[in-house]
Amino acid sequence: NNKLRLIVTSNCNLSCVYCHNEGQPKSVEYLSDELFNHILGLVATSGKPPQVVTFSGGEPLLHPQLESFVAAVRQYCSRITVITNGTLLTEHRLKSLRDAGVTKIRLGVDSFRRPNSRPSRPFPKDWKASDTLYMLDSLGMKVELNVVIPALILMRYMNSLNSVLREEHR
Repeated sequence: NNKLRLIVTSNCNLSCVYCHNEGQPKSVEYLSDELFNHILGLVATSGKPPQVVTFSGGEPLLHPQLESFVAAVRQYCSRITVITNGTLLTEHRLKSLRDAGVTKIRLGVDSFRRPNSRPSRPFPKDWKASDTLYMLDSLGMKVELNVVIPALILMRYMNSLNSVLREEHR
């Protein structure tokens, strides 16, 4: 599988109930320069570098060395993704990530409607997924969305689907 995923921290600025890191302790520890350089050395000597490198967490934007890690990986891989909740993504930070070599942002979004665009806590009240998407587009970044479907909406769709299926089997 020609992909590499680097979890640069388990720390996050949000506390989402559905987080894939549930049950794991959230800490302020970060992937160390030493461990990163060891991984980079393995990539360099592998003979077959990954086609895609993904930086994730926790919230990878909290890592103080993220851009330098991206720049170092770029010499071996041209497709670099950062998975983020987007709440820390400013235009300046996005330009810095792009210039370091990030080619795609995978943005986690709870909803596109207010007040539920991020029911996760603590949540910055002025953040909107649509503003972040416009910013990503204006800077020419590829975007992939991870959209959460709340249980209530999912149940509504499942009830509709069950009704349709029952009609089909009559």
